Formats: sequence, C-alpha cells, structure tokens
Amino acid sequence: MEALAAGYRTAFTVAAALVAAALLVALATLRRPTRPVSAPGAVSAPVGRAAAAAVPEPAG
Repeated sequence: MEALAAGYRTAFTVAAALVAAALLVALATLRRPTRPVSAPGAVSAPVGRAAAAAVPEPAG
C-alpha cells in the first residue's frame, strides 16, 4: 500500500510540474510584444546583420 501511495504522490508531483511549466510558457507568450504581419507575398526589408550585409560598399 505504501508503494501505491508513493506512486500517486510522484505522479501528482510530475503533473503539477507540467502544469506550472505550461503556465510559465503561456505567460511568457502573452507578454511577448506582437510584430505586425506583412501582407502575403510582400517582401520585407532585412533586419540586423542581414540589413548591414545588404548595403553595398560605396565605390571609390
């Protein structure tokens, strides 16, 4: 009977940890600022290093 109780305690602890992790992920997702979505097929400007690499060196 002790082993059964220990198994239930372990299962409950694991389930509680999974619920806590899911709540943390949900909160982190809700706090993330949303980026505007561009129109389908639209080409957006590169950002960050890609933008710096896209700028050609001046000639001369």
